[in-house]
Parts: sequence; structure tokens; C-alpha cells
Amino acid sequence: MTVYVHDEAGYLRAEEALPVAIEGVLAAHGRATADVTLALRGEEEVRALNRQFRGEDRVTDVLSFSAGPAGDGEVNEYLGDIVIAYPYVLALAQESEWPLAEWLLLLAVHGTLHLLGYTHEDEATRTEMWRAQAVALAAHGVVEEMIREALALTSDRVSQ
Repeated sequence: MTVYVHDEAGYLRAEEALPVAIEGVLAAHGRATADVTLALRGEEEVRALNRQFRGEDRVTDVLSFSAGPAGDGEVNEYLGDIVIAYPYVLALAQESEWPLAEWLLLLAVHGTLHLLGYTHEDEATRTEMWRAQAVALAAHGVVEEMIREALALTSDRVSQ
């Protein structure tokens, strides 16, 4: 398993918790040999990606791009890409009482779960995804209260 980190702007510096968290989620879901790319980008780049691939002309905190199936019934070992809008997440952390490192962990885990097929389109899928997210984050000391407050804060920003 490899987590490729693309961070040309140097947002993370020596942050190693994010690849470890991603690897933990993959292992817990039986995909210990899967590869993922984690990219930290600026707001305008993430906004452009969101517009191009989701039809939403706004910045968002995290996007996931699945590599899709390998074909012929084989398992694709490259799951896809997770893109985090670092300046956007930094602003969220400054608005909340939660540290930036916990926000980044939340979004790395959230993006990984999307690559594994989790969604939050309705109450049933949201409950399943939030449960998996809480388990993964608890292993890194992130409490459920932070997750609930983070989701409320990001939902408020989207509806503005």
C-alpha cells in the first residue's frame, strides 16, 4: 500500500498522520494493498475541480476521485485521488475550536471512505459512513463531538 502525497505548496511540511490514517482505513476495509493519492491544493484549484466534475461552482473542503474498477472482474489496486483545499480547511479550523490536524485527519478519512464506496446521500448511507468515519478517527484521538461540529460547520458554509 502506498499513499502518494502531492503538496507542492508545502502545506503539510512533515505531517505523517494523514497517510497513516488513510492506510488504517484501507486496511480496516480489506484493501491493505491499495494505493491512493492525497493532494493538498489551493481554493481556486479545488473550486475548478468541483465545477468541472460535480457541476458546483464553489470551493469545498475535500473531493474524492475514484479510479473505478480495473475491468474483467479484477480489483483495481489504485483506488483514486483525494484532494483537500488546504486554505479552506485552515479557515474552518480557525472558525472552530478544533485543531487543523484534526480537520485534516477528518477529511483524509472522509475522502478515503468515499473511494471505498461510502456515500452520504441519504440517512442510511450517511449513518453507515459516519460510523466508519468515527471508528477510523477514534484510532487517532479525534472525538465524535469534533466530527459532529465539523459537519455542522461545513454544512452551514455550503448552504450560505
